[in-house]
Amino acid sequence: MAFDQQASTFSYVCSRVYLHNPPGEENSLNLATAPLAPEALKDHVARLRDEDPEVNQWVCIGMLAICLGLMAATAEFVGLVILSSHTIETLIIVQRWFTASTSCGNSLA
Repeated sequence: MAFDQQASTFSYVCSRVYLHNPPGEENSLNLATAPLAPEALKDHVARLRDEDPEVNQWVCIGMLAICLGLMAATAEFVGLVILSSHTIETLIIVQRWFTASTSCGNSLA
């Protein structure tokens, strides 16, 4: 069963790669060069190819790394808060149960 799932995942990934980059020259999926593409799309793609980027790529990579680190830390802290609140609730319930059972036992004795 696991082999079938791995094979289908591999086939899906390969089909996506083939769709965007089929073999041969100038065969890639590019909707801007399609005959029925709107002129605004063709102009936008041509402008993006000719202009320099507004932000340095290393700045973008650094910001992505910082954001990823902040999100990971936030997710970890939120998980700890949820875990600790659940643990505290469980401990309170257990403490009440023991308190109730010992008080019942003391009153009977």
